[in-house]
Order: sequence, then C-alpha cells, then structure tokens
Amino acid sequence: MRAVCAASVQGALPAVVSHGAKLRTAPVDARTECVRADSQFSKNEQNQEQGWPMSGLVFLSPDEARSESGFTPRLTSPLARALAGANGITDLSLLGKLELRGPTGGLEVDADLIRITPGRALLVCPPERTAALRDSLAGVVIDVTAGLAGIEVESATLMRRLTDLDLTSLPAVGKVAGVPALVTADEGRFRMFFPQEYGDSVVAVVRDLLEGLR
Repeated sequence: MRAVCAASVQGALPAVVSHGAKLRTAPVDARTECVRADSQFSKNEQNQEQGWPMSGLVFLSPDEARSESGFTPRLTSPLARALAGANGITDLSLLGKLELRGPTGGLEVDADLIRITPGRALLVCPPERTAALRDSLAGVVIDVTAGLAGIEVESATLMRRLTDLDLTSLPAVGKVAGVPALVTADEGRFRMFFPQEYGDSVVAVVRDLLEGLR
C-alpha cells in the first residue's frame, strides 16, 4: 500500500453528481468539499449491519455489468482509440478507482491511497480487486472506475507543458491540458486521472506535445 496526500486546491477530483433524474460529472472544489452525491445510497451486503452507505451509481462499476438478453459486457478502455499506436503513454483507465469520503487517517488497504483532503481519498487498485476492496471499506464509497480515465507518462518536461501544478508538490489537483485532473508522481513517472469524456482531448494534447519533444 502506498499512501500519498494531494494538495487542496480547486478543480479537483471529478465526482458524479445527481440532480433529480439527470446525472453529470462535475469538478470538485477540494477546499470546501461542497459537492454532494445526491443519489440514493444503498448499503452493500457486507457492511449492512454497520450501516455504511455505498453509492447506488452501479453504472460506474464495471464489475457490476451482467450478461443478459444476448448482451455480453466487454471491458474496454475509453482511451483505446485515442491511444492507438501511441508511444510513451500508459493507459490507466481500467484500474479500479474508488473515492472514499470519510476519515482516512490510519487506513490500511492493499491499494494506492491518494489523500485529497483529510476527509476524501482516491484508492487505485488492479481491476480484479475492485469489488472486494469496495465491499471492505467503511464510510461513503463511490466507485468512479468508469467515470475516470487515466494515463501515465515519464517526462517532467512534458508535464510542465501540460499543467501549471508544482511538480514538486504532488499529488495535487488542478488543470491538465485544460481539464480538471488529479496528478501524482512516483520516481519520475506521472499519473493523471480525469473525467473520461475528456479523454480524447487530453490524449491528443499529450501526443502532440510528446511528438514535439522528440
């Protein structure tokens, strides 16, 4: 388990927000944590007795997809086409991504723990461990696996052209290629997680900048 803490700045981790019957993704102001998940919360089976709520937005949980009426779900990255033939960019979109809202101090999990604020964190894990991790967590857990795309690159020069974030103060949240993102760093490699609907745009900018650096 690797735990890191993100700077509390505006434009942070995108979250799913419900307004009546309409659902959209929106950036979160990590300083105020004022974004509310207004969808009805259902309690997962494992935590029912403890009363820990789990987001009912199951469409963001790929492992909840079921075969029925001749339909067979297939796990595919939203960046598959945009990254076709790309070099120097690793697709992280299929990793499990869980947003935890609640105290995270002392939390021990078999996943990368990225603390955004004292009361919010993003946990990243291999896709096959997402369901078990999701069921084991206490607090409000929002599975954002399908809502967030992600990439990894290995170039500080590239990152300085992509964002105004201080690369010595990562993880942090802010704009990357003009869209809200959570950025982390580990031994010269940089991870970026952003709303999947902006994926093609972000990848296009990254590929253009990488081509210019070669």
